Amino acid sequence: MGGAVVMLATDNGWVRKGQVRDPARPPADTDPEVTLESGALDEALRALGHLDRRAILRVYLTEEQAAGDLAALSDLSLATVSEHLKVLRKSGLLRLDRRGRFWMYRTDAALLDAVTCAFQKLGDP
Repeated sequence: MGGAVVMLATDNGWVRKGQVRDPARPPADTDPEVTLESGALDEALRALGHLDRRAILRVYLTEEQAAGDLAALSDLSLATVSEHLKVLRKSGLLRLDRRGRFWMYRTDAALLDAVTCAFQKLGDP
């Protein structure tokens, strides 16, 4: 393999091929406060892979708004905004709440923090 390190996903986190992880030791990629399943992290990272979706999350971090309000603030069509909101809702990064006659979106700050923490730990030894 020319010196490449092969990493394998296990129930106890990532390990080098041939290495055995001590099951009594918590995996390096978990946080005692919030643990993300691999699928949830993958979904959130996919959703964050688009510039417009990251911008939408920043808007909804400061205040909840209706989808039409967001479309009016940006140069995106309502259909485009709606598609981005759907992806963000599916990933769990956006929440939808009813406020009277209106449906209001807001960022799930706890999940965004957990994703950020998990992403930062990628560089930890």
